[in-house]
Amino acid sequence: MTVWLTLLYGAASLALLPCSVRGNIADDSVLFSINWPGASPDKKLAPVELETLWMVSAEKERYKCLLPANPVSREDAEAAAPYAGPTPLALLKPLFSRLFCSYRLEQYWTYELCHGKSVRQYHEESIDNKVVLQEYFLGKYDSKKLEADDSTYLSTRSRRPPRIRLEGGLELPYFAVNMTGGTACELGERAQRTTRVLYVCSQEARNEVLSIDELSTCEYQAVVLTPYLCGHPDYSPDTSPENPIQCVAQDGAPRKPRGMWTEQVQQQPIPPEPLPPQPPPTSEKISQLVQDFLAGSYCLTGGAGWWKYEFCYGKRVSQFHEEKGKERISILLGTWDHKAHVEHTSRALRLLAQLASRASRHVDCKVRKLQAPFQPNSGRSPASR
Repeated sequence: MTVWLTLLYGAASLALLPCSVRGNIADDSVLFSINWPGASPDKKLAPVELETLWMVSAEKERYKCLLPANPVSREDAEAAAPYAGPTPLALLKPLFSRLFCSYRLEQYWTYELCHGKSVRQYHEESIDNKVVLQEYFLGKYDSKKLEADDSTYLSTRSRRPPRIRLEGGLELPYFAVNMTGGTACELGERAQRTTRVLYVCSQEARNEVLSIDELSTCEYQAVVLTPYLCGHPDYSPDTSPENPIQCVAQDGAPRKPRGMWTEQVQQQPIPPEPLPPQPPPTSEKISQLVQDFLAGSYCLTGGAGWWKYEFCYGKRVSQFHEEKGKERISILLGTWDHKAHVEHTSRALRLLAQLASRASRHVDCKVRKLQAPFQPNSGRSPASR
């Protein structure tokens, strides 16, 4: 196979002259790392069988590049050392065995995923001082399903796991757990809600629910980032082996082409100029900030997602959404009413006083009975009456 390779850097390029190369060097899944050892190759990096490519830079610098004749792909590495560790469900079992639930808060619904047990969708609100709960179970899971799913996985182990495209275009493999038998669905008498939970490896994650969507009526899909799955090579991020390419300088050429040195220097980040030392905040500034907050002129903002929230003490609470170049969307959630607050507080204090008075009379009555003299002819003590 004849291969033309060109290494680009900035405005310059390195042309690799054609020669016969065996193997799968043109396969995009095979990774290479280029090393510049100088005038002699690094014997530690040199494989047993090599192919040669000659490279000439724009400045006429010549390099003899040594490539592995049979580059190793991830599939080759896995075939040489096949995985014999726990199955994905066995890796997830410690998470399923714990009473551990992850939550996803949306604008109206809250989603509760208790791993290996159930998925619930609910909304709580207070109506007439009573908490009204609206909830639906989107699917359930148990140990029997786990054993059956584990057997199914072992029978299909040779297949590569499917992938899901996340935000940013990143595609990662996932392991699916099907939760069934949820709350009855409106589609029919026997139809029930189901959820497909996709577990994706992420070393830094804490088993959080990345997203949950209703793909079709009463059929949901949740994506969970978890470190538990990372112990399995099929689900860990791509770790394809790198095949070393050594480009040895010829005829007095520098260790690395000058154009590459220049490009690397230009790409180095410019260190920020040190800021002059700032004096620590004075008590006057802190006091003024507190006064502004209590006066309602300094508002607190927060929230993550589409809506942000703004709390202005003694004035209002609102939610808003802002986009560059668009008008701000704002919804007033409530305003401060001093008169209503005083009336509510007064009613609450009167109610507490009434409850305290009743409790005091009840205790006083009990004490009087205990202090009454015992009547031997009655056969009972005052406390037993």
